[in-house]
Amino acid sequence: MLTDPEHALLGYARTVLQALRDADLTMRTMHGLTGGRVAIGLVSTSKYIVPHILARFQDAYPGIAIDLREGNRREVFEALGKGEVDLAITGRPPEGAGLAAEPFAGHPR
Repeated sequence: MLTDPEHALLGYARTVLQALRDADLTMRTMHGLTGGRVAIGLVSTSKYIVPHILARFQDAYPGIAIDLREGNRREVFEALGKGEVDLAITGRPPEGAGLAAEPFAGHPR
């Protein structure tokens, strides 16, 4: 039988244990890319390359949901800066916005 102080601590111990379990599950999910969501901002011209890339990504990682947000270049970079999207796909890299660009596909022919 628990004393009153021990009983009071039991609730905290259960909360901590559940938080550790949740953290472990989150880390395993992130490491294995078995679940989650990615928001992508894109310009309309990216429709020529994005479908093929996203199809391959979804085949490899079916548990990852993809949200697409289309806009002009300024809107897409603004959404990225506000954290509304996780990445942006545009034809040209950002200029002086404190963002990094990584080319991943050649210009479509």
